[in-house]
Amino acid sequence: MSGRVGDLSPKQEETLKLFREKVSDILPQIEDDDHNLLRWLRARSFNLEKAESMLRNHVNFCKEWNIEYIRNEWKAPEVLEKYMIGGLFGEDKEGRPVYYEAYGRIDCKGIIYSSTQADIMKNELRTCEAILQRFREQTEKHGRRIDDLTMILDLDQVGLGHLWMPFLNVYFEVLNQFEANYPETLKRCIVINAPSMVSVGYNLFKPFLSVDTRSKVKFCGGNYQSKLLEFINPDQLPKHYGGTAVHDGDPKCSAKIRSGGKVPKSYYLKEQHLSGSSNLKKVTVGYGAKLELPFEVTEPSSGLRWEFQTEKDDIGFGVYRKETSPDGKSKLVEVVATSRFSCHMVPESGVMECDQVGTYVAVFDNSFSWVKSKKLHYSVDILPPDTQSTSDP
Repeated sequence: MSGRVGDLSPKQEETLKLFREKVSDILPQIEDDDHNLLRWLRARSFNLEKAESMLRNHVNFCKEWNIEYIRNEWKAPEVLEKYMIGGLFGEDKEGRPVYYEAYGRIDCKGIIYSSTQADIMKNELRTCEAILQRFREQTEKHGRRIDDLTMILDLDQVGLGHLWMPFLNVYFEVLNQFEANYPETLKRCIVINAPSMVSVGYNLFKPFLSVDTRSKVKFCGGNYQSKLLEFINPDQLPKHYGGTAVHDGDPKCSAKIRSGGKVPKSYYLKEQHLSGSSNLKKVTVGYGAKLELPFEVTEPSSGLRWEFQTEKDDIGFGVYRKETSPDGKSKLVEVVATSRFSCHMVPESGVMECDQVGTYVAVFDNSFSWVKSKKLHYSVDILPPDTQSTSDP
């Protein structure tokens, strides 16, 4: 049984029923139909407890990142609009949307030097939400449920520069969030123009992909056109990739599929100062250590705002809330997941809404480094409910 609507075993039917009951409190916050609920169950092999945890984490993630705002209102910085890669174009023979990404054409250093990690993540989340919208459009167009896609990953021009770790760390975080929050949306990924060094890069990416996702990745060399035409009709495949489709006379359909390119240095943020530089504190976070900063929030819907930069190397950052367990013990609950930021290149900043009163702890984490201390410049403060903005975390 595939685990999809109309193809469920009796045990899967029962699990779906129990799953709906267990997550009934959050159903108003998601797309409430069996097709969507089954995505989360399939992603966890119909393990009820794991699927519930995954879905609840997703709801919290959407709130943390204000996905509705990103989907409907957020505007990406100009440099990301012009020089990031990827885009949707056409459909495969089964009506699925097709997403193209020419990884070899991205300027890894240019993107990192000119963008914050938060903006890069929001840009990719906006793309994921656009894909979900395309699923809905294709479902309406074809009169049957369509909820996964075909991806074409073009590795032409990929070199060692595309394995630059500051960029890969951001890319890995994007992959992590895609796996955790957009499960079961990939039908197949066809990798074309794969160079001989691709095994090195793929081995770096593999740990961030589920076993199921890895099974959907197929590699082709330079003679890939016939393989693509097995899945995509010529009029839906850009002429550049062996089809007949053009857009505004462009065989690459660049208006739909962003093709990257060298980022002009005029976009670089590396020399910019933090906006709160007059209030910055400077500390050294020792190797293998963490800096924990507690803040008391006395009014619901207050904001916790941060900005920071290191002088050298990356550092982790996350936010926790103190809670008291039934046995009276205090524990820290993660509310903004800890991520590593290459903030020695570009300052990082953000804001979150504190929907509960209590003690929040901002944590700068250098525990992963056993040899390097980090010189950190930071500002973290509380914004009253009537002044803080939660629309653009």
